[in-house]
Amino acid sequence: SGLVDAAALWPPAEAASEPLFAVGDAVAVREEHLAASRWRKPHLRVPGYLFGARGVVERVCGAFPDPEALAFGEPATSQNLYRVRFDRAALWPEGGSARTGDTVDVEVYESWLARPEDVAAAPVPAFSPRSGEVAAAAATNAFARAAGGTDANAGTDAEAFWADDASKTHDHAHHTHDHAHAHAHASREEAEAAAIAEEGPETPARRLADALVAALVDRGVVTRDELRTTVEKLDSLSREPAGPRLVARAWVDDGFRRRLLTDATSAAAELGIVAANSTAPTVLTVVENTADIHNLLVCTLCSCYPLSVLGLSPPWYKSRVFRARAVRRPRELLRDEFGLAIPDHVALRVHDSTADLRYLVLPRRPAGTEGWSEERLAKLVTRDTMIGVAEPTVVG
Repeated sequence: SGLVDAAALWPPAEAASEPLFAVGDAVAVREEHLAASRWRKPHLRVPGYLFGARGVVERVCGAFPDPEALAFGEPATSQNLYRVRFDRAALWPEGGSARTGDTVDVEVYESWLARPEDVAAAPVPAFSPRSGEVAAAAATNAFARAAGGTDANAGTDAEAFWADDASKTHDHAHHTHDHAHAHAHASREEAEAAAIAEEGPETPARRLADALVAALVDRGVVTRDELRTTVEKLDSLSREPAGPRLVARAWVDDGFRRRLLTDATSAAAELGIVAANSTAPTVLTVVENTADIHNLLVCTLCSCYPLSVLGLSPPWYKSRVFRARAVRRPRELLRDEFGLAIPDHVALRVHDSTADLRYLVLPRRPAGTEGWSEERLAKLVTRDTMIGVAEPTVVG
């Protein structure tokens, strides 16, 4: 368990009403009224790049306590949560080499959704995913929220982070790829270092986090040893995560694979694996790679990640560079930073984990592994294959 009781973080909430939308319904994401909410620095659970966007409900995920109320310690009603599928080319018309079928799936609460016909022709939002332009002052907050920040102080870094790759300083040009570039085939450590290098100096949020830890220790709320023990426990999960066991069992047991894709939390329990994170009632959702679909995980708002099955998230997963390019230029990101080229005929499905779901990619089983035991198969499954930035391979 975590240092804080999950019940204290997630008090009982009033029941939600019946869902307004069903699978297959067309929906529109409402605009944020910056003038009305900026003063409060709202805890928004919708990425700024979705304001005004149209999509289709892919899944009704259930009801969860409203995090936008919980963030301020207010009584929280339960809100219906949907996974909405957006055409990536429509979100980012200038955003790289999108292929037919490339999508971005995002969790969106009901209060942020409306039927397209009920939404009047709204003015271009401060941050327009269709125009790709920024409207001066208001854009600072929109960019900051999309990058995980909450106020204008984060705007400068976030604005650069969302800018076209050609405006960034690299040791090679990302807008040309007909040459041998510096890290397309680099080691994992080099790839992670390259992503972290773009983060720049320590952020105000990092300083705030350090100050908060110091204050909690000084007041006796938690000890340094308790913190160290908890981090050590989580780090041990990353060395022996439960995820590979789930994947290996799915590869050898088709019935388990179907259950895993339908209700991953319950399927994981069959193997004695607790899939929910220790500090929140998250729901594990498994998405399957096929011959026609490749899945990639990201959280653009912060760095939501299935700690319980993958262990600690890698530094590059939390970087602004990864979070930006994963939704805007995912094919280029996978090719240039991870050496993974997705064929043109394969649809790339990005999953932006913005709310209460935590994702795991079920990679394709490598050829030549027929007859292998679960234990041997599990050794082929790495953290990166379950995030979607790599594929399992048989060495030798």
